Amino acid sequence: MIKHEERLAGVNPRLVEVVKLAASICPIDIYVLEGVRTMERQRELFKAGKSKTLNSRHLTGDAVDLWDGKNWHAAYFLPIITAMNKAAQQLGVKVTGGYSWGWDSPHWQIEK
Repeated sequence: MIKHEERLAGVNPRLVEVVKLAASICPIDIYVLEGVRTMERQRELFKAGKSKTLNSRHLTGDAVDLWDGKNWHAAYFLPIITAMNKAAQQLGVKVTGGYSWGWDSPHWQIEK
């Protein structure tokens, strides 16, 4: 199940499709933390050290941040990672998860 699905408004429809399919196959709820961001919000996150760039894919609607709603430890993202990768593969959509960078487990972006 998706929690806070309204936060997917404005996100690339192909990425939304992946998130929705992932939520249908994931054994845990998926919380949408953030989809589209304003530049002001991006600057806040950058200044706080929560983002490493001002050129985030969130600005164009090509990224989402997902969470289990309970724990920030990287291991707890595994069910979401598995479901997102499976859903993307089934739909033929190339996505990158921030976990692959070693520091941004909630982040998912669609590749163009």
